[in-house]
Amino acid sequence: MKRRNGFVSNSSSSSFIIKNLTNREMTLKDFAEETSYLVEDFNDLYDWNNDSIDDFFKDVNDYDYEWTPKEDKIVSFGDEDGNVMGKVYDYMLRDGGESESFQWWFHEARR
Repeated sequence: MKRRNGFVSNSSSSSFIIKNLTNREMTLKDFAEETSYLVEDFNDLYDWNNDSIDDFFKDVNDYDYEWTPKEDKIVSFGDEDGNVMGKVYDYMLRDGGESESFQWWFHEARR
C-alpha cells in the first residue's frame, strides 16, 4: 500500500483572459467595480453568505493587474488565494462575460 505523507490540497485556481475595451488605462479596481454584482451572485448560487462586498474590494490590493488601452491579459484567481475576490472570480468568471469596459473568458484551470 502506498502512503502519502505531506500536504494534499484540493485548492485550485483558474486563469482568465480579461480585455480592456477602452482607450484608457484600467486597473483591477475598475474591473471589480464593474463586476461586484458577482459577489451576490456567488453567495446566491452557492448558498454562501460569508462573503461581503467590503472584503471583496479590500482584496484588490492582493493583486497587481493593470491594463493598457485595448490590452488583453491572462490573470489568475482561485480559492487558494485565501480571499473573497479569488474565490468569487475563480467560479464566476468561467462562463465569460462583458461589462462596460471589459470582456473576459475562461483560459484554463490549474490544480
